[in-house]
Amino acid sequence: MNQATQDVLRQVGLDASPDTRVRNLIVAEKQLVEIAKALARKARLLVMDEPTATLTPGETQRLFALMAQLKADGVTLVYISHKLDEVERVTDEVVVMRDGRFVTRAPTSELTRHAMANLMVGRELSDLFPPKEPAPAAAPVLQVRGFSVPGWARDVSFEVRPGEILGFAGLVGAGRTELFEGLLGLRKARRAKSKWRAAACDCATRAKPPTKASRT
Repeated sequence: MNQATQDVLRQVGLDASPDTRVRNLIVAEKQLVEIAKALARKARLLVMDEPTATLTPGETQRLFALMAQLKADGVTLVYISHKLDEVERVTDEVVVMRDGRFVTRAPTSELTRHAMANLMVGRELSDLFPPKEPAPAAAPVLQVRGFSVPGWARDVSFEVRPGEILGFAGLVGAGRTELFEGLLGLRKARRAKSKWRAAACDCATRAKPPTKASRT
C-alpha cells in the first residue's frame, strides 16, 4: 500500500513520504494530496475548484501536465477558475455563470479572455487598469518596524496610511500568513515596535493560546 501511495504522490508531483501527517503539510501540498486521492480511487470524473490558487508556477505546470494525461486516459474534468488564462489553456468548452445564474456555454476557441470577462461581470470592461491616485500624505494608521517571526519572517518594516491599500505578495510558504499571525499574537514573534493610530504598543513575544469556546 505504501508503494502505491508513493507512486500516486509522485504522479501529482508531491515529494513526500506516505507516512507524513497531512496536518504537517502546507496548503499547496494538501491540495495535491486531494488530487492524489482521486487518482488512487481511479475516478472517472474530477471537479477541480480553483486548484492552482495555492500552487507555485512550477506546481501549476505539473498539474496541467497531469490533467492532459488524465484527459488522454478518458477522464472527464470540470475546471472551476477565475484565472481566464488558465481556462483558455486547459479547457475545451466554457460555461460562464454570474450571480448564481447560467449566462452562456460555448467552445473555448470561440471566446477571448476579454469576452469571458465581459460575460462574467455583465458589462464591457474597457478600463481594467485605471490610473492610480497618488499615495495619501496623511500620517500612517499602522506602522511596524523590525518585526520578525522565527523561521518565517525577519526584520519586516512597513506602514499603511488612511485610504491606502498595501499588498503583500509571495509564493506559498514565503511567510506572508505567518507574519500576520505573529502581528496578531497567534504565533511566536520577536519583540518589535508598532504603532496603531499613533498609539505605541509592544508586539507580543509569545503567542497566546486561543480561548476555548464553551458549550451550552
